[in-house]
Amino acid sequence: MFYGILGITRGEATVSTNALGGLSIGGDDSGPSFGIGIDISGLNFEYMNYLSKDDYELSAIGIGYTTRF
Repeated sequence: MFYGILGITRGEATVSTNALGGLSIGGDDSGPSFGIGIDISGLNFEYMNYLSKDDYELSAIGIGYTTRF
């Protein structure tokens, strides 16, 4: 069975280093998320686009298994 995923992602990152006198760079961003997937007998494959901006894109491919107990 095919399915779609819609949502909102918020991310935050901080990078710090002591090599440059304690320099710390950080930021946060948010935006719409979307993806598609297929589930075959509990085995699922998904593609997700979490954030897509001019500077970067955060996406992932996932493989999982669903069972009931």
